Amino acid sequence: MRKSATVVVLQNGEDDSDRCREELAENFSVVLSTTDYAAAIEAIEKEKPDFLITSLFVSGVDGVYVVKRAKELSEKTKCIVTDSIISTELISLILSAGASLFIEKPIDFGALKESLSELCRNESGVSRRVIYADSTDENAERDR
Repeated sequence: MRKSATVVVLQNGEDDSDRCREELAENFSVVLSTTDYAAAIEAIEKEKPDFLITSLFVSGVDGVYVVKRAKELSEKTKCIVTDSIISTELISLILSAGASLFIEKPIDFGALKESLSELCRNESGVSRRVIYADSTDENAERDR
């Protein structure tokens, strides 16, 4: 994985935001790690990062809107949505909005890093996968 892949992290809590930044910093350039939607959108517009990792609900804004807005500002940005809320309908909505990946919390950072590396190699960014919290289970990652 080349360190030049850039990431904006937008999570609904400082702890989640900080943890994502710390876990990803070794392999990726984290442009911004925040809980502030407006700051994240500004960074996406300015930096055109390779990835946005966002919570489903953050700063009073839902993840579907965040994904759509990010894609409007930067078509190349691949969006990953994280949350502990999980339903087939919700995941379908998130992925159809343009997200490349949905990861159930708590985040398996090994699986996240591997998925980001895979998405870097996949220029189209179309993965449309779900990673469940217990990714040690052989059924934890399911293609959609």
